[in-house]
Amino acid sequence: MTENSKKLHIAVFPWLAFGHTIPFLELSKLIAQKLPKNAEATIDLPYEQVKYLKIAQDGLKEPIAKFLEDSAPDFIIFDFASYWIPSIASKFNIPTGYFSIFIAAVLGFTGPEPGLNNDYEIRKTPEEYTVPPKWVPFETTVAFKLFEVLRIFEASMKGEEENVSDIFRMYKGLGYSDILLVRSCSEFEPEWLKVVGDIHRKPVFPVGQLPTTPYEDDSTKIDAWREIKLWLDEQGKGKVIYVAFGSEAKPSQNELTELSLGLELSGLPFFWVLRTKRGESDDELIQLPEGFEDRTKGRGIVCTSWVPQLKILSHDSVGGFLTHSGWSSVVEAIQFEKPLVLLTFLADQGINARLLEEKKMAYLIPRDDRDGSFTRDSVAESLSLVLTEKEDAGEILRSPKWIPFETTVAFKLFEVLRIFEATIKGEEENVSDAFRMHKTLELSDFVLVKSCSKFESKWLKVIGDIHRKPTFPVGQLPTTMYEDDNTKIDAWREIKLWLNEQEKGEVTYVAFGKRQNRVKMNSPS
Repeated sequence: MTENSKKLHIAVFPWLAFGHTIPFLELSKLIAQKLPKNAEATIDLPYEQVKYLKIAQDGLKEPIAKFLEDSAPDFIIFDFASYWIPSIASKFNIPTGYFSIFIAAVLGFTGPEPGLNNDYEIRKTPEEYTVPPKWVPFETTVAFKLFEVLRIFEASMKGEEENVSDIFRMYKGLGYSDILLVRSCSEFEPEWLKVVGDIHRKPVFPVGQLPTTPYEDDSTKIDAWREIKLWLDEQGKGKVIYVAFGSEAKPSQNELTELSLGLELSGLPFFWVLRTKRGESDDELIQLPEGFEDRTKGRGIVCTSWVPQLKILSHDSVGGFLTHSGWSSVVEAIQFEKPLVLLTFLADQGINARLLEEKKMAYLIPRDDRDGSFTRDSVAESLSLVLTEKEDAGEILRSPKWIPFETTVAFKLFEVLRIFEATIKGEEENVSDAFRMHKTLELSDFVLVKSCSKFESKWLKVIGDIHRKPTFPVGQLPTTMYEDDNTKIDAWREIKLWLNEQEKGEVTYVAFGKRQNRVKMNSPS
């Protein structure tokens, strides 16, 4: 480029949250080597006050218009919050790009603005966000859990008169920008990138995962890292669980208590970066359980200040990362090949977590779908599985590599934990059930399977390919009717009398097989 040539001038306008400004910063580094400085952020505000920052940012329309008129950039890249950028930029013939720091699965799940030259229905209730949308043309488990929607529904989906919803901002930004830039790559989620392209019918450019680049520490931060590193150096390789939930997420008191006691119960060494406050105006204090730090002294560290996360994750002693599923943290964990244990809190985290679970890249701590509650036991068991039994039990949670087709058939974490010792691991005096099955299948002359080709033809073929011997599906073998003795006839008579009093099709029959704990049936009242 000659000295008189006009340099390309691109403006970027991110939403003021660390999870957004950092990806915008990384994208800016790729485009030009200039760094933004000194920005206020959502980290300084309690969650319920974040709307005022959006309202304040909406008040920048006139200054931004003046800036675009005076500086005349060739292109402007904007974030979801500033949905009004395209309408201003168009007045000055400046093309715009919506940069989504959310992955393509989030954009695909969000969809286009309903009714805007399409027949997509408006989702009005939280429950409608707990199932995959109709416009996704493939089977997927990617959707919110109810508790995840309820935590963000008012601000993100519903909005209010003085502050439009986040999804409205996304619809408008996605709809009126000239191109879409997505923090993703075709190797990771090609199916969702195609959905985004099909929905919005404009150029979609995956710009990569934008991993955080190394940074220079000042002397204070160098001293902090030196102390952390000394402790990490004393731990065994791959034995430490690193716990951090990003710059935005703050657990409730109950969540903090169960997390703490779960870490204690696991017996694992841990380094926990705990956020106890969102800004100076946050007066909802949370506290660790009484005596927790004394009981875990030497084995665990709780840090409430800034830490160099990249350096911690790169350390050999870290064997797993318990995180909120914020995408920057996920990318950093993948950078250093650290197993992920996920506990979602806000925003896009639920969609991220479902996609990672579906791709067998993470373990989700079991919790109640409606209220999000979880127990110390589920925390301890999840961490134990990932860090102490990950080479054995971890493989049970993934679809085996020898399956030649896409499937979600695999155990859930709690299901493996209930049977792992007897069924998969076994012991010296009693070999495992898996061992018995392997040997029986190997040494028999042929295999009879309680199945039929109409039900699971693909799986019957897998069995034949694996064992290379005759495989005969013998049908589903339904139970045949039997003659009752007098006692059973009397029992059935009593049950039938009650059933006859009920409306047709209104009764739910509940049974868990013969091996479950039994309770005495109370006579119907």
